[in-house]
Amino acid sequence: MNEEQELIFGLRRWLIKGTKYINNRSFDDFIHDEMAFDATCFVVEMISEIATRLAIKINEYSSQISVEILKKPAELQQNVFFDDNIDMEFMYDFFINEAPKIILVLTNVVYLWKTKK
Repeated sequence: MNEEQELIFGLRRWLIKGTKYINNRSFDDFIHDEMAFDATCFVVEMISEIATRLAIKINEYSSQISVEILKKPAELQQNVFFDDNIDMEFMYDFFINEAPKIILVLTNVVYLWKTKK
């Protein structure tokens, strides 16, 4: 597996983790579950780091993923964490509405790799 593939697998895994931590909870339930909230904050950092590294790799090589799909995950950390604040609604919305779409794209890419073998 090359570095780009490792990053795609990693990004997909962390996006899935973030959606599991929210796990169809209401916004209020999510922000009051300290363990899930803290874990999701960590996931945000991981997703942003991986997506940023992956965007650089995609710019260097041809890929089956557009750089545009990585824009929101790469900017996630700066949109969620600013100054000493956490935009909880932005984080919640990302994992409810955006992450599933990105997971689908990444899953399709992974499936294509597996069927080529």
